[in-house]
Amino acid sequence: MILVTPCGVIDTVNFGKSEVNRQTIDFSLKFQEKKEKIEVKAEKEEQSNSTNTDKADNKKNQLLNMSV
Repeated sequence: MILVTPCGVIDTVNFGKSEVNRQTIDFSLKFQEKKEKIEVKAEKEEQSNSTNTDKADNKKNQLLNMSV
C-alpha cells in the first residue's frame, strides 16, 4: 500500500525493512572496524615483542663475544 504524506510517498509494505538493512550494514561496518583495530594492535605488539627479543639476543651475543 502506498501512503501519500506531506513529507513524501511511503511504501507501507516495505516500511522499516530498509531501516533494518541500514542497521545491519552499520553494525557490520562497526564490527569490521573493531576487528581491524584489534588486528593492527596485535601486529604492533608482535613487532614490539620481536624487537625486544632481537635486542636481548644482540646484548647476549655482545656479552659472549666480550668474554671470549
